Amino acid sequence: MARVGRRDGSEAPGGVPGSAGSCDNRTAMHADPAKLHQFATRYTAAWCSQSAANVASFFATDGSLKINAASPSVGRQAITAAAQGFITDFPELKSEVANT
Repeated sequence: MARVGRRDGSEAPGGVPGSAGSCDNRTAMHADPAKLHQFATRYTAAWCSQSAANVASFFATDGSLKINAASPSVGRQAITAAAQGFITDFPELKSEVANT
């Protein structure tokens, strides 16, 4: 599972405090559902673009990404590398945002 978030809990890209999938979901649960859906749609599109830089752009410069059992990747450069590895390993993977 990918996690998006800022250590200080400040507003994430897309105007969603804490962001979807953040380490602390208490803030995200109170966010506007429409904004959460818009953020999720843009984040999913970034992964589907097959561009690791697009994925990393959703993270703060000191943000972190944890993919499955791997150690967290901290910082945009490390997140870009981790995302590229995932994209390379699963080039046909497509994601979509479900309406829930």
